[in-house]
Amino acid sequence: MLSPLLKVIVDAPADVSVGGKTETYNHPMGSPINQTFDQTIVAVSLSPPNQTYENGAGTRACPLPTIDGQTITSDFDNYYADNTGTCNYKIQLMGITVNGKAYPSKDGLFTVTCDDDCPEGSHKCIHNKYPGYCCIACAQVANRINNIAKKIR
Repeated sequence: MLSPLLKVIVDAPADVSVGGKTETYNHPMGSPINQTFDQTIVAVSLSPPNQTYENGAGTRACPLPTIDGQTITSDFDNYYADNTGTCNYKIQLMGITVNGKAYPSKDGLFTVTCDDDCPEGSHKCIHNKYPGYCCIACAQVANRINNIAKKIR
C-alpha cells in the first residue's frame, strides 16, 4: 500500500514493521466514549456482539463508536450518572512502527522504502564512517563543477 501522506526517515539499521494489530477497549458507560490509539483505526466492533448496559430508563444496547483517524467517539446518552456496566470493543488498527515508535497514517496507507536515505535533491555517497554513507546536495556539486569548468576554459 502506498501513500504520500506518511514518510518516515530514520538512521539505519532500523526495526520497521508495517501491519495491523487488534486491541481490546473496555469502556465504563458512565461517560461518553472518546479514546485515541497510537495507530489508524480501520474497524471497531463489539466483542462479544449484542452487549448491553443499564441506565435509569432500562437496558440499552452498547453503541458502536464513530471512527475518526486514531480516535473513536460516541456521545450515546444525555445523562450518564445513572449508567452502569461496561461495553467491550475490538479495535483493529493499521500502522507502521519504526524502532518501537508507532506512526499513524491519516489514510491507513504507507510508503516504505529502504533506499530513501538521502533527502530529495541530494546524492548518496559511500562513506567510511557510520552510517556508511553521506548525502551531498546536487546543487552544491553542480556549482563546483561549473566553477571548475570556468577555470579550465
